[in-house]
Amino acid sequence: MDPNAQDSEQQQQLYYPPHIVANQSRIYSTKFLTSCFAGAAAGILGLENFRGFALFVFATLLSSALLWSRCKGLPKNHLPGGWVELVNPGQENLSSFLLAWTLFYGIVHGETIQPISPLQADGDANQVYD
Repeated sequence: MDPNAQDSEQQQQLYYPPHIVANQSRIYSTKFLTSCFAGAAAGILGLENFRGFALFVFATLLSSALLWSRCKGLPKNHLPGGWVELVNPGQENLSSFLLAWTLFYGIVHGETIQPISPLQADGDANQVYD
């Protein structure tokens, strides 16, 4: 039997499943809220294209660094994936970021549609009344 495989099995036995579930749930919630707040900030600031995605990457790395410090530099002791689990933003968090970004961008920077006045509806569509 391979000694590395034996070490891997012993490492897996050290994890207590309820604690792993609680840790992953807390990390998921932190990443979700981080992506939503980053999306809201990108929308309010009016960031477009790569600047908005740069804010998402920055927010993800910052939250990962804070979670890493919360694990006292040893995320492998708290999660089976280790630091990769901390840095991975997840597809659903990217979607949450995009939804919050477009929502807040539309609210803050969107143009309003002017209603058509009754005089304009009855008259010539190309003529503007003041």
